[in-house]
Amino acid sequence: MMINKYFAIYIFLVFSSAPILANSATKVKLQACDLWLDEPNQRFLEAMKIKDDSLNKLANMRVFYKVSDQLLAKLNEKGIKEGGGAIDQWATESDVNESNQKEILEKWRKQFFFSTLLPSYSTLGEVQKALINNSLVEINNKVFPQEIKRQYEKYFLQAKDLSYSLIDSQKFDESTSKILKGRIALVQLNWFTQVSGTQYEQDPSLYLNTDIQFNPKYNIVSIGLSSARHIDGDTIIGKFIQQLAQAIDPCRWSIYYGDRKYPYEKVLSCLRGKDSIQAAKRDDSQIEKFLKEKKITKEQVNTLKKYPLCNSAFYPQGTLQREQVNIAFSDWFSAEAVAQASGISKHFREDLCIVETNKLYHAFPQNFERLVRIYFANPKVSELVGIKENKKIKYCKL
Repeated sequence: MMINKYFAIYIFLVFSSAPILANSATKVKLQACDLWLDEPNQRFLEAMKIKDDSLNKLANMRVFYKVSDQLLAKLNEKGIKEGGGAIDQWATESDVNESNQKEILEKWRKQFFFSTLLPSYSTLGEVQKALINNSLVEINNKVFPQEIKRQYEKYFLQAKDLSYSLIDSQKFDESTSKILKGRIALVQLNWFTQVSGTQYEQDPSLYLNTDIQFNPKYNIVSIGLSSARHIDGDTIIGKFIQQLAQAIDPCRWSIYYGDRKYPYEKVLSCLRGKDSIQAAKRDDSQIEKFLKEKKITKEQVNTLKKYPLCNSAFYPQGTLQREQVNIAFSDWFSAEAVAQASGISKHFREDLCIVETNKLYHAFPQNFERLVRIYFANPKVSELVGIKENKKIKYCKL
């Protein structure tokens, strides 16, 4: 993994603005991130070049740029008449040389293609759709050849086996164990094959930005282009387990088995605690206000009240706190499952060292807290990775 030259500044800013982490926890986390290889991930750099080359070529094809160039001409004409600046302002904000017309044109076409055309895939003409689809298929095949796919599929099966083994060790009654293992067994690994008729049809850029991600609608774990950033097998297995665990998180359990007690209730209470991850609850304070303003319907309100541990597309919105206990639980489950291993790579879950700009109200806690307060709170995981266990952080036991 590559650590850029601003990493030290970033570390200072993050830890100085995140009071949830004690100084001792900070040291644990720094030890973990210091285990990175301080060199570029060549595979990921090559993947990004393949993507950029292919999509930049599309953006500069007439079938796409004729719309963006017309808009550019109109904005430029307006700027001349008004003696100013929509284009100049855009060029400045986009870090483009205002006097370099070729650079402005290329940057404009690329930005328009990504921000407007890709998300509008379903409304495009058949020729445009075919070109985008063929380009993404080609990108995927180059980044994920059969050898890489076989590796991922092997890791996925290992993740399932570790998950089953963990559930067996937890000594639930037979019915509960069958439900938990059955939900995980239903989840399939999904590779990108085409845009039309798939989860990417509304916005193909989702494929480009997706890592390893569980999709509850289709019961699949999708492999997006961003997953090429992972070069450590144990990290991929850990992420697979964490995504599989979302099939049995408290939200999903309440939807499918609401009449049964959640088997991990004790763990959820612990993860809420101040000595653990402090998983935030969904902010329901604006539900009635949203209803009065007709931002949500009465049926949606009923759904929210029926499933208080779930987030939805319609609520919470904006800066309202989203429920975090589902992701916290899936991290905990992943840590417990991996703890059964006889050894773990020194780069385990190095993805949680990656710079993030997410706000605290998102559905998942900050990366630093997740790694230190969930994964390394597990004494076996800390021991396997070679990180000193932090006694001030509570290890949530079943």
